[in-house]
Amino acid sequence: MKAFIRLANDSWHKRCILKKIVGGLLLMVSLLAGTACSLQNGGAPPLEERDVPRIQPITFASGSINGLWVSVSAAIAEKANEYFYGYPITVTTGGAIANPYLLQNGQAAIGLSQGFLLEKALAGLAPYEGILDGIQGIASLENTVLYLITDKQTGALTLEDLLKKNGGKARLGVPPRTDSSYFILQYVLAEYGLNDAGDLQEPGTDIYFAESSSLFKAYNALYFDLLAINKAMPEAAVSELLSKRESVLLSLSPDIVRSLSEKYGWSPLIIPAGTYPGQEEDVLTVGIKTLLIVRQDLPEEVAYFLTKSVYENKAFYETIHDSYKKVNVNDFPKDLVVPLHAGARRYYEEIGLLAKPTGDEEDLS
Repeated sequence: MKAFIRLANDSWHKRCILKKIVGGLLLMVSLLAGTACSLQNGGAPPLEERDVPRIQPITFASGSINGLWVSVSAAIAEKANEYFYGYPITVTTGGAIANPYLLQNGQAAIGLSQGFLLEKALAGLAPYEGILDGIQGIASLENTVLYLITDKQTGALTLEDLLKKNGGKARLGVPPRTDSSYFILQYVLAEYGLNDAGDLQEPGTDIYFAESSSLFKAYNALYFDLLAINKAMPEAAVSELLSKRESVLLSLSPDIVRSLSEKYGWSPLIIPAGTYPGQEEDVLTVGIKTLLIVRQDLPEEVAYFLTKSVYENKAFYETIHDSYKKVNVNDFPKDLVVPLHAGARRYYEEIGLLAKPTGDEEDLS
């Protein structure tokens, strides 16, 4: 783990994170214009005729330009904007690592991230410099999944199998170091006694780093034999990849999954047999919660309606991605890592999901 911390702290990695943040800001996407028109022309009265609050424009930091988080963020913003005049919430690109920076620095007010990264942010540990303590929680959303995919010809069914073959070496492909997939893989490999992904890499070759679409194309073109990536389930890109190159999804051992769950709060997760082409067996891996977060100074009224819109529109989010079918809205206030925002707490108390404080009870959020 010490080697991992050093890697995360080197100047190259810091520059990459900054590029990710700047790139996300430059790639502002206007995803809500069509939504605004459709809502204005629907059955409800125009917003100008409703008694709705006016608020300042708000930026919502999501994920990579073609990723699930952009679609989910746009859907959340669409529903939240129904409570305000002028559709003030707009979505930008971002990422699980970059978004806490964007919120802390005031470049966004709403975002998505993951619990183990927020723990690092609160403690000021790599990949973050300095404590990021201006972030609060709204809801725990869907689980993303760690996929470990390898060529079927390796004969491996588990990561242990693969590590035992070829002297424990492989040609690895993974998203860039600024992507949470790389950090997740580092933690998994540490459980197997490897200090760094480079310890797994076949001698004389380099780890293949690329964004998702390019990474999948390179795998199908046989540039490497083990692909590690954190995605939703089900994931259309994984289905397409497995239909083009005969491959298997590798399981983690139960002991490894248990250890990862205890250390980082990740969930044991089964990918049922038949979920993907050629998948004949259940696959055991880990799920990592997506967390909806905000700046702590977001007005209470905004956080309240944001929470309300997320809680009350689960059926709508299921139309955006099937992973939301497994989301339990009653778990939204759980495992947020950061303190719960007062506006979210007020909504959860109103619907009976959280008990209202009585007397001088200590706030443990």
